Amino acid sequence: MALEQTRQLSGGPASKPTRPLRGILSPPPIGEFEHRRVAPSASLADSVEHFWYVRWRCLEHPQQTVATLPHPCVHWTFERDAARIGGVHTRLWQRALDEAGEVFGIKFRPAGFRGVWGQPLQALTDRRFDAEAQPVLAFGRALRAQVFAFAAGTEVEARIELLQQCLRAHLPSPSSSALTVNAMVDAACEDRSLLRAEDWAQRHGLNIRSLQRLLRDWVGVGPKWIIARYRLHEALAVLQGSPHTDLSALAADLGYADAAHFSREFKRLLGLSPSALRGRTAAS
Repeated sequence: MALEQTRQLSGGPASKPTRPLRGILSPPPIGEFEHRRVAPSASLADSVEHFWYVRWRCLEHPQQTVATLPHPCVHWTFERDAARIGGVHTRLWQRALDEAGEVFGIKFRPAGFRGVWGQPLQALTDRRFDAEAQPVLAFGRALRAQVFAFAAGTEVEARIELLQQCLRAHLPSPSSSALTVNAMVDAACEDRSLLRAEDWAQRHGLNIRSLQRLLRDWVGVGPKWIIARYRLHEALAVLQGSPHTDLSALAADLGYADAAHFSREFKRLLGLSPSALRGRTAAS
C-alpha cells in the first residue's frame, strides 16, 4: 500500500501550497509505504519549502532501493538513530530500505539554510553531516529525541509541528539576498523557456560570473547545474505522465542539441535511457 499526501500545518496563517512532486525515479516500494509533505505556516515560508515524512514496512521484500533526482536545496533529516544535514546532492540519490523505518525531514528553500549555516553553502554540496554535532544547530540538538518520544499512533502532523515550533523560535529571518536568490531559483524552476545560464544572468542584470558566485554561495551549485537539473525534472515528469511522448520533440523542447545528447545526459544521471524509462512506465 502506498500513500502520498500533501497537507497544510494548522499553526499560523497558511503559506502557499507545496509544489508538485518532482524527481521521483523509482516506483513506491512493495509493502506499506507512506509519504507526506506538509507546507509550513506563512512565518516560515521564505525559509522552508515543506516538511516531509516517510514511513515504510517491507518485511517480505527488504533491501529495495528507492531513487530520486534531488532538488537544489538543503535537507535536515531525523531518524531514530541520527539527525543529519545534507547539502545539494548533485547525483542520483539512492537508498536501500531496511525492513521498516521512518524519517522526518525539513526541506529548506534554495537559499533558506544560508543564514543558519553562516558560510557559503558550497561547503555542504554532496556532503552529509551529523546535525547534532554542528554548533550552529545547537538549538535543535534535542529535536530527534523529542520527535521520536511521542507515543505510538501520534499524528504525524503533531510531530512535524514540533519541528516547526523550533524553527519559528530560532531560525533567523531571511535576508534580502536570500529572498532574491529564492525568487531567482523559483523563476528557473517554473520558466521552461530559460535554458541558458547567460540568459538567466542577463534577466537579473548580472554577468555570468556574478551569478555563479551568488548561487554557489547561497545555494551550493552553479546556474548551469540548476537549469540542467530542472530540465531533467521536467523530462522525467513528462515521460512518467505520457510514456508515448516523442523523444526528439521533448529534447528540442527542453533545449538539448538533439535527442542523442538528451538521451546521454538522461542516462548518465538516472542510470537508464529515456526510451527505457518510457517502456517501463508504459508497462506498469
